Amino acid sequence: MKPLEILSALLVVISSACAGDLSNYYFKHLQDDTNWIQTYGSAGKGSRTWEQLASTNHGISEISIERAGSIWGGPVYTFIARSDGTFEYLGYKGVERTGQFSGTISAWEFHQLARFIRDSGYVSFRNQYRVNATDLSTTYTSVVLDGKRKVISNYGDGGPTTLWAIEQLIDDLMRKAEWKLILPKAPKPVLPQVTRYDNDPVLRTAYLEFFSKGYSDAWEQKENLPPPGSAGADKARTLGYADGMVAGRAARAQWFGTNSQDKVSERK
Repeated sequence: MKPLEILSALLVVISSACAGDLSNYYFKHLQDDTNWIQTYGSAGKGSRTWEQLASTNHGISEISIERAGSIWGGPVYTFIARSDGTFEYLGYKGVERTGQFSGTISAWEFHQLARFIRDSGYVSFRNQYRVNATDLSTTYTSVVLDGKRKVISNYGDGGPTTLWAIEQLIDDLMRKAEWKLILPKAPKPVLPQVTRYDNDPVLRTAYLEFFSKGYSDAWEQKENLPPPGSAGADKARTLGYADGMVAGRAARAQWFGTNSQDKVSERK
């Protein structure tokens, strides 16, 4: 038996041993007439080349989806993915994550999705689809292709099935993302009305200045306590910063408690 025939037989045996029902059926009934061992490693007829798989030359820089829900409820959120591998998200209600988030996505999957959207003829779709019914949800999708934005409103899934598939694929990209919560800018601290330095305007000013700084740093988790001072303005700054950190931590903890998923559910 020739080496190629031996290799062919071995690969068939291995494939049969490791394969499931569909692959077994394929090898028995549906494989091409040509010897698949001889063409192994080369592109099959109708297949994409590696260059086509890896290409980012699709012209799409942004893909986004917004689900608006209905009077009956449903998820309400906006997800924006970009070709640089970043995303932004804002969840309102009916979703696992409420609030504002950012993070990263798989660049490979973004480009695969972008090519599918381009090849599907998305830009030639109508701007609006709707079914003849009331009180259904609306899904908006948007693509920026060659610097031009296309937005489609799809009420009640009235659009073509290709549009529905694109919506599902964008959601799938979102589910696989790496998430990071965007903490809002630290609110202006409520400065204490009474301080230990009320009898000294200079020290009181230094104390309150560093109280604000400690508050903001604690909110943003960038605490950097200044070296302790033994007297005068240095001590006032140190104490002000320390007291501000305590207030900032408390405010941050309150914000997270108020905006947790449980609290959001209670407010619905």
